Parts: sequence; C-alpha cells; structure tokens
Amino acid sequence: MIKRILIASNNTMKSEELIAYFKLLGMKAINYREVAAKIKFPTETDDDMVMNARMKAEAVQGVLPNEAILGEDAGMFIKALPNRFGVTTKRDLNGLGLRTDPEIITYLLNLLANVADRRAYLQANMHLILPDGTRMMTEQRGGYALAEHVATDQTGFNSIFTTIDGRTLGSRSLEEQLYVTHRGRAIYDLCQQLMINNF
Repeated sequence: MIKRILIASNNTMKSEELIAYFKLLGMKAINYREVAAKIKFPTETDDDMVMNARMKAEAVQGVLPNEAILGEDAGMFIKALPNRFGVTTKRDLNGLGLRTDPEIITYLLNLLANVADRRAYLQANMHLILPDGTRMMTEQRGGYALAEHVATDQTGFNSIFTTIDGRTLGSRSLEEQLYVTHRGRAIYDLCQQLMINNF
C-alpha cells in the first residue's frame, strides 16, 4: 500500500488542489518541498504535456527515489483559438504580464467577447512513479465551454469554465469536482489504477 504521494510542483495552489482531491479518495499527498529542498525543474516542452508531467516526476524522483512522485501538466484549449494557449497556457499568460486570477479571467472574457463558439476545455496529464519503478499515467479533460461572465463567488478557471449543462466547475462541491474537472478526473483515475493494481 502506498502511504503517501509527493506532488512534484513548486506551485503551492496547484499542490493544495491535488492534495484535496487525494484526501477525498482516502490517500495522503503532500508537496515534495515538505521533505526536501526546492529544486529547479527542467524547462518544459512547448508541445508535449505528457513529457512535461514525466520530467517533473523524474526530477523529484532523482532526489527522493523511495517515494511515490506525481508530476502534472495542464493546459487550456479553446476551440475558436486553436493556435493559442494549449501546452503553453501558463507561459503565454505570464508573457502577457497576467499574473493574478482576476487579470487572467478578465483578459479571456474580453478576448472571447464577440466569439459565438465558446467551446473550451482544460486538460491535465499526470505521471506517477512508484518506489518500485512502476509508472502510471492519465490524461483527463474538464469543462465544455467558457461562460460569458465570471462567477464572482468562485476562483480561477473554475469560475468561467462550464460543463455542458452551463454550470461552472467552481459551482460544484469538491466531491463533484472529482468527476467534472480535469485534475479531479485525473486524480480519480490514478487512484483507480492504484486500487486495481493493489498498490
């Protein structure tokens, strides 16, 4: 039985989200920085989320080889803007000088103000390396479209990404998010793989 999973990320908010999903499923997860010094991750690719997730997991595994390590990469894909964002979503937004959630949300809503086809989704790729060398991977999507207005009582992308029924991802309970968000679905799938393989 795997006792805990270390999140290979220097992003505290992302780590807290993943840890919360694992907790719902009865598994303990912590950020790797709780047991090791902060590391500099390899430069991410511009076209391969699978590799980006793998590189992060392997970077921490090199420091903590006896732990279960989870690497993750996520991106935003907008139907009307096929040549923008995707694998490089975070870098693109940062390159525009957008750092905070309100800035990013306002920019996206303005960008799509006159766009009729608002279909879009978030994608998460995860790579889990277990202490015995076993590797498990998953790719999951969440969301169906971008709302026309931000849900002011919610935060981040969950405040503007909706499912097919029009409800935002952030309007769901944490338990419901396991089945509608990209990261929730990915964590759920990995936990299912661990159970099936008796880890």
